[in-house]
Amino acid sequence: SRVAELASDPEPADLDVLIATARTDSDPAVRAEAVYGLGVLGEPASLGALEKALYDPDSRVRVAAVEALGDVGSDAAALALGRSLLTADDKLRERLENTLEDLLSDGNGSSSPMIR
Repeated sequence: SRVAELASDPEPADLDVLIATARTDSDPAVRAEAVYGLGVLGEPASLGALEKALYDPDSRVRVAAVEALGDVGSDAAALALGRSLLTADDKLRERLENTLEDLLSDGNGSSSPMIR
């Protein structure tokens, strides 16, 4: 599909199409692909769409959103992941916790400046 092609090797010019698709496509597999592409791009402008995807009715989209926000890696992404812990099911919660742990650690066991 066109979205799968965009998501596998997105360009900054694809950002708006991927955001619109992640937010509105009726097919959850297509939404998940778009969310994946947003993670590959890693653009801060995608944070709103990625946070919305954390609450998608389809688990594939939610999982893709966790991974994408981990790829974005900003403090805002970590905050979005943290907020979603409150409503996540057990399976997603484990992924969220692991992603947050990775984001909040600098690899040496130290916390990021965000939580110091």
